[in-house]
Amino acid sequence: MKDELLHKLAIAMYETGDKKTRDFAAQVEAFRIGKYNKPYQIEKKLYSLLENIIDFRSSALLDISLHTIQKLSNRLINDGGWYVGASGITDFTSEERAIKNFPDEYEEGKRLYHLDRDETGYHVGTDIPAPNTIYDFARKTEIKFAETRKKELDLLHQMYTIKEKIMTGECVVKLGYEELFELICEYFGYQQQPKKVPTKK
Repeated sequence: MKDELLHKLAIAMYETGDKKTRDFAAQVEAFRIGKYNKPYQIEKKLYSLLENIIDFRSSALLDISLHTIQKLSNRLINDGGWYVGASGITDFTSEERAIKNFPDEYEEGKRLYHLDRDETGYHVGTDIPAPNTIYDFARKTEIKFAETRKKELDLLHQMYTIKEKIMTGECVVKLGYEELFELICEYFGYQQQPKKVPTKK
């Protein structure tokens, strides 16, 4: 699926007629067939291209959100080992250690050292773990983390929300670049929201 998407993306980029974008299209195609192995560089350039084909305000907001997410992600990884994602945040090292040290207590698929994210932000689970279990100990750690890093988690949620709105179509795309915009957003896992049919007054 990703292979086909990258091919469509390269074609849409080439069809813009812009030399710089066409050169990048060739790089995307090389990445698709395994002749260029720098996914981070591809993603960075795709975001840059995206910022150039949307309205100035949305472009500035997307740029701020991307940089803030990166900065906060680095800080939370380096200072505590918490890995950030749009759907949650996890201390994988502690989770793996707990599963390894207490295999009899671990329930397959149940998260440890993890906060979910929804429309209200990052939050600790609402279930009450049994006392003196790995889940009880992990929950205490999750609560402490949520309290001590609240400002960072709130800002992270705010930045993800801005990014998600833009990437799902809450912006103005330059005329002729609509397909390219949708393909780039799809590459990053975002689907465009269907346009509402106007109601008759």
